[in-house]
Amino acid sequence: MYAVKLVFSSLFIIFSLTNYSEGNSASIGKYNAGCVKNSVALPETGLGYQVIRTSRKRNHGNAILVNYIKKFTRDFTKKYNANVLIADISKEGGGPILDDHSSHQSGLDADILLLHKNSVNELYTVPERESLRPVSKLNGAKNKIDFNKWASLNGELLKTAASYEEVNRIFINPAIKKHLCGKYGKESWLRKLRPWWGHDGHFHVRLSCPDDNSKCIDLESPKNIECGAGLDWWFSKEAYEKLKNKRSKPKTEKDIILPKECLE
Repeated sequence: MYAVKLVFSSLFIIFSLTNYSEGNSASIGKYNAGCVKNSVALPETGLGYQVIRTSRKRNHGNAILVNYIKKFTRDFTKKYNANVLIADISKEGGGPILDDHSSHQSGLDADILLLHKNSVNELYTVPERESLRPVSKLNGAKNKIDFNKWASLNGELLKTAASYEEVNRIFINPAIKKHLCGKYGKESWLRKLRPWWGHDGHFHVRLSCPDDNSKCIDLESPKNIECGAGLDWWFSKEAYEKLKNKRSKPKTEKDIILPKECLE
């Protein structure tokens, strides 16, 4: 079955190898209050990846992000023979997606599913992809890895994703980062992993603003959350209370002030 699906999928791969000009896209504003002009659609099937829930049409982004996804998944699958599932990037043109995200507005954010233990190289038909969702890789208490679900390749997946210069940070659950700290020690790429609640079935890649996108507002350089005491805070009562407060009031359209260029 895998071989049949691979042949079927390869018919689409040629479309994913196009290198779009990064200069044609322009991210404007903030990651959580912005848009992207001349966005590019990531092809729904490519070498090393498949886009899930394609009917949502959230596979658009800045060309630099689309090129990054192609490059990262191509490099990963060539080495590990795995299929990476891509979830939300941005809407065409960017802007708020308030049903699921506060960010993903400027075309520089992408959600990528963590690999499941028994399906690291599984290929899916388009109808099958429509029902796929991130599956938590943590135990019931959400404080440790569930190795019945966790694919050992997830460490290499995150290491590969973080290895490119354009990556500003990757949001991942604190328990997953803690596990990776134990496995990889003090490797420098771990500094790009930003602990954040949720993110236990997927990780969230954020690229820095491209140098020639003058209207794009970058975040400050990410604070390094080292393995050890800084990471331990995320398992404290104080962190739990902060999470509870953040969940209390979701944003609405009225809360977001978009740059004037996004309204034109």
